[in-house]
Amino acid sequence: MNLEWVVVAALIGWLLTALGWLISNRQANDREARKEYRAAVNSLESCTNRLLDAYRTYLTELVATKNEQARLQVHSEINRLRRLVNSLSRDAGTTLHTKFVDLYEAITGGAFESRTRKPDAATEDYSRAVAEAEGLLECAEVWFRRTYIRSGFLRLR
Repeated sequence: MNLEWVVVAALIGWLLTALGWLISNRQANDREARKEYRAAVNSLESCTNRLLDAYRTYLTELVATKNEQARLQVHSEINRLRRLVNSLSRDAGTTLHTKFVDLYEAITGGAFESRTRKPDAATEDYSRAVAEAEGLLECAEVWFRRTYIRSGFLRLR
């Protein structure tokens, strides 16, 4: 009978060790995922800021060659932002992609390819782009907070 208790105690020890390892592994994986997504959301923010800077330059630059360079920079930043949004949309959902489309339309819609812009329209266009960019970033932040920031004692994810 004594031998049975020793075997049972050893099995319980092994089970508790395995359970502890599984819990620790899951927490480490969650922590790494949280770091990766935080970095992605930060990249989204910096890319959006670069896009808005390039767009502002495009709207306000009077020299045709610099205006064309700014237009190409806007397209480059849009493509970079699109890749980031697509990589996050798989986990963050379609709302993030919809917000990107709204930003894309605000920036490229209308007379984007025009070389002559009116300053009063430029201010309105830029303001709309900033508002859409804020919506995109807010959507990403809300998703991140809802998914990865603890709101209670126990969190299932």
